[in-house]
Amino acid sequence: VDRRIVTKNLKEWGYKFSVTTNGKDGWEALQAENAPKLVIMDWMLPDTEGVELCRKIRKIQGKPYTYIMLVTARNQKRDMLRAMEAGADDYLVKPFNPLELQARLIAANRILDLHEKLIELGESLRFAATHDNLSGLWNRGQILDFLARELVRANRDDKPLGIVLADLDHFKKVNDTYG
Repeated sequence: VDRRIVTKNLKEWGYKFSVTTNGKDGWEALQAENAPKLVIMDWMLPDTEGVELCRKIRKIQGKPYTYIMLVTARNQKRDMLRAMEAGADDYLVKPFNPLELQARLIAANRILDLHEKLIELGESLRFAATHDNLSGLWNRGQILDFLARELVRANRDDKPLGIVLADLDHFKKVNDTYG
């Protein structure tokens, strides 16, 4: 019944969503290439507990952040704490007011947008720290780090390593002109 209510509300509010009916199918949906960034799940699933699925989701490395809203009839503060410790971002007690769900989804989307912006900013800072801003090529520090890693690998694999240096005639003109 609750799933139907949430589904009806999500449609009315214009959300694009998919529905799974158990933890196994939900987990598989989260492994897909275009996995959802926001998950609304019940504590009690036919084949697992929602808090266990939360823990499993949080162990995923290298994936975009998944915002998890746990919906449950459990209204004890210790249950809410257990859910948050397992990795839930929000906790909504049933029966709930649809307007409260809508407000929490608005907040969740703001958080996901901020997370995306932080990732973009981090990537641009990483690029700026490792590349020359004029040429876009690796900077001296990045080249030395790469060389150090390759030396370690060559020693570990007992393989030779070659380095080629090139000198460009009259490069001073380019450097004096463009920095």
